[in-house]
Amino acid sequence: METLLLGIDKGTTMTKAVLFDRRGVPLAVASAASPGAWPRPGWHEEDPEQAWAQVGTLVRQVMISAGARPDQVTAIGVTAHMSGLVLLDGAGRPVRPNILWDDSRAASILAGWEAQGLAPELFEISGQAFLAGLTLPLLAWMQRHEPDALARARWLMTTKDYFVYRLTGEVGTDESDAGWMPGDVRARTHSGAVQELCGVAAWSRLFPAVRRPGDVVGWLTTETAADLGLAAGTPVVAGLGDANAATVGAGVIAPGQAVSIIGTSLLNNIVLDAPQLAPHGIGFLLPTVCDRWLRMLPNTGGGAVNIKWLVDTLYAAEHAAGGGSVYRLIDSEVGGVAPGAGGVIYHPYVSGAGVVAPFYHLGARGQFFGLSTASRRPELARAVYEGIALSIKDCYSAAGVPVGELRLSGGAARSGVLCQIVADAVGAPVHVPAGEETAALGVALVAGVGAGVYGSLGEAITQAVRLERSYAPDPARTDRYAEILPLFVGLREATAEMWSLRQRLFPAGTE
Repeated sequence: METLLLGIDKGTTMTKAVLFDRRGVPLAVASAASPGAWPRPGWHEEDPEQAWAQVGTLVRQVMISAGARPDQVTAIGVTAHMSGLVLLDGAGRPVRPNILWDDSRAASILAGWEAQGLAPELFEISGQAFLAGLTLPLLAWMQRHEPDALARARWLMTTKDYFVYRLTGEVGTDESDAGWMPGDVRARTHSGAVQELCGVAAWSRLFPAVRRPGDVVGWLTTETAADLGLAAGTPVVAGLGDANAATVGAGVIAPGQAVSIIGTSLLNNIVLDAPQLAPHGIGFLLPTVCDRWLRMLPNTGGGAVNIKWLVDTLYAAEHAAGGGSVYRLIDSEVGGVAPGAGGVIYHPYVSGAGVVAPFYHLGARGQFFGLSTASRRPELARAVYEGIALSIKDCYSAAGVPVGELRLSGGAARSGVLCQIVADAVGAPVHVPAGEETAALGVALVAGVGAGVYGSLGEAITQAVRLERSYAPDPARTDRYAEILPLFVGLREATAEMWSLRQRLFPAGTE
């Protein structure tokens, strides 16, 4: 009987269920746009029951599509966008809609903590440069604005933890999501000191137990198994946040390995065997698998969302007419422009979340510099691609850790033109793992280790992760991007004061 592993990946924009064999081959994939609501400018919420119902639909679809029997699924792993806030009452019912990580309602609370000078101390304990959508700022917001709802709560958790609860009936979280709330990064658990500094220590009773990602935390309940078309008693592991899971799915678990994930955010991750906070005050440090840590220097201002913006604005007609072919058109036009985009520089910070690495400014926004009458659509498209690549280089340069080779994943890695620009800008070989479901694969492999399918995570990666394409840097183009990088960095440094002015003129939610 063939052993199968189920990975559930609940993203900010898409939710997926993927059924893998033990060699990491996806036998079936089902996906749908994640449910979402934006009740006010800057707010992002979801109905947790609707999100869970969608997972059930997708799981049933992959089982039917693969022609798999329920008893073939040996283990289940769940990953989801990290942080945010889910509140459950004593009966396990949601108290209110989930709040997601990119919600900005707590921005003024963060500004108050910064004004009090709390940021350095919070970072020293947690390893986190705070975003408004982290769990603790949202908890502080709830305490101030919805105390009645908070009083009805028995547990707080992340979206991934809620799905694990629905699968097993067990309440808990894992080390990576606890780190994102954030907690004590060295102790790999919750932090009373951080909760005290954030003014939410009164709600410490809401925080769930913390488990290791590969721990089997429960078994599929009879009721849920019948609903999903799976076997009751199937083991479910604690799981991982999506950034950590995608790193595992790219085969990156050893100290010094690096992977950039061009998703909604642009995640640049380096695995460490000991906590390292430098550079202080920017990015994130999170517990990850194998008792190691993941140093993340993410451009939260946006990864592939910059390309989506490009498509929606400059290629909208072609996209409407030709569907996916628009990306081939963009690659063709970008490939016809020399490095440097005719003197146009683009900063890829279009997400309203702001930027936490390689600098910290929640008001940072995207911008073009150097436009002239000679600047046409191909130059602007090339500048967007180069902006993403230079942002990756900018982040790894700030980390101070040499990158000997880089793995690249995420939907944007489909573009060979972009991959080559990244290799040239970083000055290191770029390898693209096979398949696009790296987060689902990563958490499925962790589940496989927890269930005994593999003897170790290293063995799982050897069996299940393959490299599909590689790109060698061109020395001449690398030298050219080394000349351009100081302009790219200098411009965003010079713009910081103007971003702050813009924040005052256009507060969060008024854009």
